[in-house]
Amino acid sequence: MLWILFFSFEVKAYTFSEAIRAVADHQEIKIIEQKVRSLNQESKIKGSWGDPKLKLAAKNFPKDSLKDDETPMTGIEVGLSQKISLTNRYGDLKNSVKAMAEAKEYDKQQIKRSLYLSLWQLAIEKKRIIKDEKLTKENLDWISKMLSVSQKLYSNGTIGQQALLEIKIRKSELESLIDELKLERSEVNRRLAYIYSKKAQNLDISSVPWSYLNKEHLKSLDPKELRFKKGIESKEYLIKAHKKSLLSDVTFSLAYTKRSDIDNRGDFITASISFPLPFSDEKHSKIESAVIQKDVAYRQMQNYKGQRSRDIQVLDTRISKINNTLKKLKEKTIAFAKSSRDISAKSYQVGKTSYLELLNAELKLQNLLMKKNLLEAKLQNNLVHKKYVRGDSLYE
Repeated sequence: MLWILFFSFEVKAYTFSEAIRAVADHQEIKIIEQKVRSLNQESKIKGSWGDPKLKLAAKNFPKDSLKDDETPMTGIEVGLSQKISLTNRYGDLKNSVKAMAEAKEYDKQQIKRSLYLSLWQLAIEKKRIIKDEKLTKENLDWISKMLSVSQKLYSNGTIGQQALLEIKIRKSELESLIDELKLERSEVNRRLAYIYSKKAQNLDISSVPWSYLNKEHLKSLDPKELRFKKGIESKEYLIKAHKKSLLSDVTFSLAYTKRSDIDNRGDFITASISFPLPFSDEKHSKIESAVIQKDVAYRQMQNYKGQRSRDIQVLDTRISKINNTLKKLKEKTIAFAKSSRDISAKSYQVGKTSYLELLNAELKLQNLLMKKNLLEAKLQNNLVHKKYVRGDSLYE
């Protein structure tokens, strides 16, 4: 029964590539896709001249009799009118909204990349927790051995009861720390489940392509920058459309009036043309407003590019600093701390070192190893964040 439960749990574990593919089903992505569809439909509306208008009118019927053969002006009129643009401004309006839809597509790509980034960050956090769990369990095994040694030393009177109690307390602290780390891992799993929108919460850490973080790539096309460019393009089409609107649309109308023909003149046909006179400030103000909007969009893009360049420089500095610290920690500090703990353990077993020195050496080594795990996690976080900021792909 236990084997079946274990197998069921393992089946639910996601590989990294499966999690990447599952991001496409995330609700945030679906919301953006619906907005894109809506904008595409709106572009069709903006590009339309509008429906022709059909008019039916009963004209000049005497109010007392309502007969259609008492006056020559009485009749039934059927009319049709259509607004016609003398320019292609509606095409520009359509293209303006289509550019907005394309900009929204880049928003979708950016949201996907944000979810990929979160997936990486949670995978890095889970890896750090697993490594901390492993070293804490190893330390627990070591302290358990020292406890056995202490019990022997206590039996022969080499150490006092206080030393025995302090080592038992330290063993209990390590057991509590393992429990806390397990809870942290469960929390990360729940946050991972939100990223790929599935009930399965477990991510197979061994499936994560960790080496990808250290690969250098040529700068990809940053969706956020492309989104700004599409925004500027949308405003350019809008400016064109508003400038062309200075040549007003024309409405053509044609009507046919069916009469009783008491004057022997037959039925009437009416044709008309109408257009607004551009005397108000409305059209000129729309042009000026669109020009200002384009300028704002351009300045926002330039500001973003400046921020991106600054952020990459900051991340490069952080990465270099962490690498230097890790190098010293791995090559010297941890090696010295391991030697110190080994020496303390041997001296303690023969009664030449106090329990305080033993515990201090053990605690210092554990803190250094956990610091190393934390720094490695920070390094990986900065590497993946740099790829995100640069616009690089976040998966192979």
